[in-house]
Formats: sequence, structure tokens, C-alpha cells
Amino acid sequence: NKLIMSNSFSSVPVRPTSDKKMEFYVKDSSYSMSFIPVDMMPNSFFGKGSQVTQLPTNLNWEMHQKYYSDYQSHFKAELEVGSAPFCFNECVQNVEDGLLSSDEKNCVRECYFKRVSSRDDASMMFAQKLAMETSQNLKHSFV
Repeated sequence: NKLIMSNSFSSVPVRPTSDKKMEFYVKDSSYSMSFIPVDMMPNSFFGKGSQVTQLPTNLNWEMHQKYYSDYQSHFKAELEVGSAPFCFNECVQNVEDGLLSSDEKNCVRECYFKRVSSRDDASMMFAQKLAMETSQNLKHSFV
């Protein structure tokens, strides 16, 4: 079987415009098909085989997202609620008068926001790393 790849059915090369998806036709002696790389991004090889193998994961994606979000919100709430007594114990020395000095208030505020924002910074760093890895692996999804 001889494979012929072209941008169109004619022999004259045509520059694709930006208003439609890039596509090319793969023709051999038995069949011809239109291949659109943008529609097949998750595939690491030509065809739909990887989508079939990933079908259980794709069908349960919303369920996984729901439990993942629940898991994340649980630990975020635990960190936020647990940071207040930790910072209070670290910053406040005298509770006999029932009032906090301005230095103690600032210490509690800074300690709390450092603990809470450090988690957000770490999650942003991991999200950026994942985005970089995904964009680097995207080049392998094209044929």
C-alpha cells in the first residue's frame, strides 16, 4: 500500500487559512481519511486506539474531580482552622489582661497568612509544573 499525504485532494499546494482547523488527507489503496491533529490531541499515536484504552478513565472523570475537590477542600479547611491556634500559641505570651498588643496581633496575622499562602504557593507551583510538562508532551501527540 502506497501512502500519499497532502493538504488537499488537488496536486496544487494550498496554504491553510487560520479560520479552520489544520487537516490533511491520508490516502492509500484501500481507503482515504481526513486526519485533524487538533481533534486527536490526547493520542500519542495515530488513530483512536488510545481513546478506547482510556475510556474508563474518561467516563469516570467527573467522579474523580468531585472526590479530588472534596479531598483538597478538606485539607485546606484543616490547614486554615489549625493555623489559628498554632499561630496564637507561637505569638502570644501574656493572656492575663485579656487584650493583645499590636505586635502580637501583627505576629498572629503574619504567621496565619504565611501558613495559608505557602500552601497556595505550593499548589500554584505544582500547577505550573504540570502545565509545562503537558505542553512539552503535546509535541508527541502529533504525527
